Amino acid sequence: MWKSTADRSTRLPTPSATATTKTAGRPSPLRATGEARRLELGEPECTGGCCGFLTVVVQRCGGIVQWSDWELPAKAPTRLLDLHFDADQYDAEVARAEADRATAS
Repeated sequence: MWKSTADRSTRLPTPSATATTKTAGRPSPLRATGEARRLELGEPECTGGCCGFLTVVVQRCGGIVQWSDWELPAKAPTRLLDLHFDADQYDAEVARAEADRATAS
């Protein structure tokens, strides 16, 4: 069974509880920069060391935010394609999610 890491009130997933604890009071790790970085989106209840994590590389490439190089749990039945988002719309959605999380705290 997988822990839910998606905030159902937003269109973008939120980081796992571990990542959220480490980033409390800071901008969302979903923020995209020109530097590629791996973001943990979820882990199984048995911990990622057992079954693997759901992670993706997030990077801004000009006017596009790219999610690529997915790492799926060991027994995942499929591979995920790269996702591309309009950078302005992506930034607005991340800012909205950050504001929602700030008011929920």
